[in-house]
Order: sequence, then structure tokens, then C-alpha cells
Amino acid sequence: EVSRSDNCKNLPMHKRNKSGITGVHYNAANGKWLAKIGQHGTDTYEYLGVYEHLEDAIAARKAAEVRHGYHENHGRP
Repeated sequence: EVSRSDNCKNLPMHKRNKSGITGVHYNAANGKWLAKIGQHGTDTYEYLGVYEHLEDAIAARKAAEVRHGYHENHGRP
């Protein structure tokens, strides 16, 4: 049994996700990839940056998941 905030760290990928990585999306307005992660226990996000390459945005997101203690299965379909 875990708290709600801990359980939110182990959610499947959202069905509308198009990048294949939770917390990473393409911003068509500037042609770059944005990475973000939910802050523990709040409804706000920590913005991890805007990147030219998808791989860089994924790396930033994965590093933040480790830093915030997300479960290794978080974001899997």
C-alpha cells in the first residue's frame, strides 16, 4: 500500500501521448521538444527545458525521474 503521490509515480503512458515518452512533447510553434515532470505532492510541474533533439529531452526527463524517485515502470504503455 502506497500514498496517492507515490502511486502517481507509477502510471501508464497517457493514451494521447505522441512522443512515446511521458513528460516529453513536441512544440510545433518553435519546432522543439519540451520536457517536464510533476513535482512530488503538488499539481505543478518542473520544466526541464526545451531541446532541439528528442533524445536530449528524453535524457532530461529520465534523469528527473531518477532524481524524483519515479518507479522504473512509470510511463510504460
